[in-house]
Amino acid sequence: MREERKAAGYALDKVAQDFGLTLRDLYDWELGLTSPPAKLFYALMEHYGPAAFHRAAELDMEIQMEKYDILVTAKNGSALVHAPATSQGSALAA
Repeated sequence: MREERKAAGYALDKVAQDFGLTLRDLYDWELGLTSPPAKLFYALMEHYGPAAFHRAAELDMEIQMEKYDILVTAKNGSALVHAPATSQGSALAA
């Protein structure tokens, strides 16, 4: 989240003010210590611009596919049926 905010040119305190959030919440989210509610996350990404929103949507799809693979593997005892869409590694590990 930090990279997206900085790329959009927003200071942490400006985003906090615009969304009525605490600096601590934003800081924790950017460090990955906690996560914002999904609707707020997408609102923030939309605020940061189309590229940030698109990357967030891609990451969400990758995470959903990994969850699906885990369920299928648990049910069938088979190997992974869907490889991650990017070469950046596992989205769940990010």
